[in-house]
Amino acid sequence: ARALSIFSLCFLLNHLAASAPLAATLQTMEVEQLTFENEGGVYSLASSLADLVVVYDAGPIPQYLNMQAKFVGSMDDPVWVVRNVLLHDLSYEPPVEEIAARIHLEELGHVPETELFELLIGFTVTDTPVYDVDFAAWSVANPANQVMPVAQSSVVTGASSLATNQDTITSAAPNHATHTPAGQTIVYAHRGCTIPNLDLVSEGSGGQPQDWNGCVPAACANSLHWLRGQHHPAIDFPQEHREIFEHMNRLMNRNPPYKGVDAKTTARAKMDFIEAYGLPIRVKYQSAWDTGNVKSSSGASTAQDQDTGPYPTKEWLQQEAANGEDVEVNVSWLYKDGNGVTHWDGSHAVTLTGMGVTSGKPWIKFKDDQDQLTNNPRKLRHKESDLIDVGGALHVPGLDQDVQPNPPSGPTYKGTAYITSAVSESYDPSVQAPSTGKHFDRYCSSVKRTIPAGGKMRMEYPNEEDRCYNTTLYVIDRTHTPPKRKRIGPWNNNRGKTFHYHNPYPYPVTIELHNDDNAGGRKPYPGYTMGIHVIQPPTTSRALLEVTPLPNPETYGGFSLGADDGSWEEFSPVDLGPLVTVGPIVNDMYIDVVPSHLGELVATTELLVSTPVPAWNQFWEHLGLLVDVAVLVSPGDLFIECPSTGFVQTVSIAAAGRYEFDLGIMPSVPNFDLRLVAQNGLEFYLDCLGVPSMVEGTVVDAPPDRPAGLAYLGPIRPNPFNPQTNIHFYVPSAGDMSLAVYDIRGRRIRSLHDGHHDGGEFDLVWDGRDDAGRPVASGSYLCRMEVAGQVLSEKLTLVR
Repeated sequence: ARALSIFSLCFLLNHLAASAPLAATLQTMEVEQLTFENEGGVYSLASSLADLVVVYDAGPIPQYLNMQAKFVGSMDDPVWVVRNVLLHDLSYEPPVEEIAARIHLEELGHVPETELFELLIGFTVTDTPVYDVDFAAWSVANPANQVMPVAQSSVVTGASSLATNQDTITSAAPNHATHTPAGQTIVYAHRGCTIPNLDLVSEGSGGQPQDWNGCVPAACANSLHWLRGQHHPAIDFPQEHREIFEHMNRLMNRNPPYKGVDAKTTARAKMDFIEAYGLPIRVKYQSAWDTGNVKSSSGASTAQDQDTGPYPTKEWLQQEAANGEDVEVNVSWLYKDGNGVTHWDGSHAVTLTGMGVTSGKPWIKFKDDQDQLTNNPRKLRHKESDLIDVGGALHVPGLDQDVQPNPPSGPTYKGTAYITSAVSESYDPSVQAPSTGKHFDRYCSSVKRTIPAGGKMRMEYPNEEDRCYNTTLYVIDRTHTPPKRKRIGPWNNNRGKTFHYHNPYPYPVTIELHNDDNAGGRKPYPGYTMGIHVIQPPTTSRALLEVTPLPNPETYGGFSLGADDGSWEEFSPVDLGPLVTVGPIVNDMYIDVVPSHLGELVATTELLVSTPVPAWNQFWEHLGLLVDVAVLVSPGDLFIECPSTGFVQTVSIAAAGRYEFDLGIMPSVPNFDLRLVAQNGLEFYLDCLGVPSMVEGTVVDAPPDRPAGLAYLGPIRPNPFNPQTNIHFYVPSAGDMSLAVYDIRGRRIRSLHDGHHDGGEFDLVWDGRDDAGRPVASGSYLCRMEVAGQVLSEKLTLVR
């Protein structure tokens, strides 16, 4: 018959002195809560987890205990079972202290149901931590060669109640220890002084206003700083403690009046920082207020929502702590007003530094700054508190405080602190940086990347087709709440070019690149792939925009507003007036001037878009229109009018999605104008508004090579045209030259030049009139030039 028994394995260490002078002295080491199986008087280990408990005499300074171990007979290398556990100095607690670490027996070479009853250990007490990168050398210098006997012992009556549920704790925690209150203790984590605590100072000399309510970015800065120290150089970034806070503060969109931050914003900002510096860190969270996975600003990373109930759970927090993850915990205060009605008030974030259970009672340790106004080191708190489960909600009595919902003269009530959210980050080598390529499969699609302070984004355009690969670049400006997208400018005729955007800000920024190449309206859309690379600092150039080779100076036809991403977040977050005019479409404009909500009876009924044509070229000659509806609230009609091309149409909007139109031929006019009116009950949210060029190909940046001494005619732009067009020509040398327009019957309609002409390149404008000044009819015409015995002609079309 099998019987389960509890044994305590002790190993006296009085004869072992630590190597460092004036060091703490280890007295006793125990392996506790081991479960044996007794089969016919033969005992074998059956449990997979155990607690390694060490009692020590404190020394005059704080120090670190590291230990490696393996079972005698195991062929595996020793395992680092105690990792940088802090041994407090004499000023912290009583001179004799007990610490504990959770170990996983199978990692030490134990095979279940085998007779292995001795451990080999090696340990040191040092003044500084042992980092991952140094462990191999440390392991050789401190071999596991001291035998720790495992002796059979009698069953201890009234043994720790936790022994019965040991197998519910599923993860080893080889680096966790703490000061032990009275009674049996299980420790999931204790980071103690290894985690820094940022002093927030929002007033007075040296004060920074963003420090006010800055507990969330401060907690993130504390934990990121600690996580880097645990996994350097795998996790590395150039910012020091305060700079991490400044980065997180900006990434969280904290602007005056500097309010608090929710769990989703915290997780998103953490991922933006991680992406910017290419860090192998994974983010998770639990929240009472938020649900669903969280995407980074680029959409390339996801923080998993690990909620299993209405509130963050004790088991999840313990597991995260035991796994060596950095955790920020957010509490909110619950109070009853004078009428006995329950309310929530405010919130506060702390950095988790330890968790454990003593005599069956859970506890938590944390760091924060109680005084965010002044420089007061006494208010930099490192505190332990009970952790009480109240119907699934975790009460932290050590964070209870009075609340005043209506300051400064309103009544004060007792606030009970409950954990309402927690965000966790872990070192994970499998986390990959965002992809270095983007495939654009439709017009107005986009790609986002977050660039570190002082870094760049390099964009490599293909050289495969005769197309422009036009794009528009936006920066997400977080100096506004909510953030705004600022148009940096269109960058066109990109075939075969390489483009760099340098981040000019002292914090990471997210860049959005829109695809404005409509491929002449071809169906199906011929997608293309381009290279996208985030370059870490330092970079060799500080120029905001760089391109190789130089771009064509013309601004090509059309523009886009917003990305086809199923969202209207880049547009106005509030309803604008019934009539809104947008324009001109220029660099440095914020596109939140575009209404997101359009409707006949609500929000904006009529939208006018008006912009000057910056430089006429062939791509303005023929334009299209795309209206992407993100959400349709109520079906109806959309009236569309484009005075620039003469297009007028009313279209029924019956579902969300893309609606495409051919606006037709646009003459050489100084402005483009578009009018949209919601009619017959229509109400929707706008995803994207695009006015693409319907002309394929690329602009010829320079005249083609011509045989010496020969004239040439063209190009003629725009063509088709209304009301006028520009005729370009070249005369090799001074002499007689005639240039005239003929109809399809060969009759001369208009003489543009007849007589002597200088040599060189020139342009003449035909305004669509005959020699008598009368407008001619729509149709095809022939432009004919005679010079030096050559006769050249080009077809042109007038559309009225």
